[in-house]
Amino acid sequence: MTNPGLVERRRKVIENRDVESWTIPGKLAEITDQFLIDLYEREISSDKGIALVALGGYGRQELAPASDIDLMLIHDEREDADLLADRIWYPLWDEGFKLGHSVRSIDQTLRLAATDLETATSLLSARCVAGDNHLVDRLLASNEKQWVEHGVARLEELARNVSRRHLLSGEVAFLLEPDLKDGRGGMRDVHAIDWAVRAGIEVPVHDSERLADAYRVLLEARVELHRLSGKRGDILLLEEQDSVADSLGDHDADLLMSRIATSARTIAYLSDEIWRHIESDSNDQLSLDVAVAGLDVIDNEIVVVGDPSTDP
Repeated sequence: MTNPGLVERRRKVIENRDVESWTIPGKLAEITDQFLIDLYEREISSDKGIALVALGGYGRQELAPASDIDLMLIHDEREDADLLADRIWYPLWDEGFKLGHSVRSIDQTLRLAATDLETATSLLSARCVAGDNHLVDRLLASNEKQWVEHGVARLEELARNVSRRHLLSGEVAFLLEPDLKDGRGGMRDVHAIDWAVRAGIEVPVHDSERLADAYRVLLEARVELHRLSGKRGDILLLEEQDSVADSLGDHDADLLMSRIATSARTIAYLSDEIWRHIESDSNDQLSLDVAVAGLDVIDNEIVVVGDPSTDP
């Protein structure tokens, strides 16, 4: 079984210059959904105890032209799950698609999500493509419950992850060749804010709108980068900036890079404010906890206050 229909339909969308850049990821996700639904119904057919789940960018219906397709086949302790999964993976591999793929039971997935940040966050944007919707709903609700219950620890881990990523990828607003996805002020910072919101952090509507507008600028640039180069990548190299600018209707690369820098500064500023607020709340809670325990926080160290020998 081959899938020229998927390849050809994707190609038509990607090469159609009348299709606006920011709409392409959603259209590609929709096309991929329909292909996988047809494939699932033909090869697996069961809608009880097993389901195909979209994760990550595909789960967000944000599939850039050269993005991986991240999928998971979840099941309710089915012994034939791995064999069934191969019926989905191989047709995609045969056509050259790069997959992120896994096969897990609900219990396995939740145990992993409880300790692995990447798994937990990928499930926050997951959705059912085909199969047992109720099974997927149960998985996602349980993951959400875990995420909220361990919100403080998760937010601390997420904050460390954000800081490490910034150190590795630099600042989108100030680099000649910015990393649109992982740099400071990049798309991943908006994803991290979304995950923080799912843990109970509130972001004002006005700030959410500013983030959405800035995110769209970076998304369009990333889509055009994939569209023109024909390969995956998130770093906008100097030699690609003129062609990306032209595709987006900018007069030259300088105008494009100015728009990207402005958007990245907006994202970086709002991201910093949100994480600063989270850190402040965390410190306030720590101070309350140690005070109740008869302790205090001095110079970021927990110390005993008073004379412990007088305690009953």
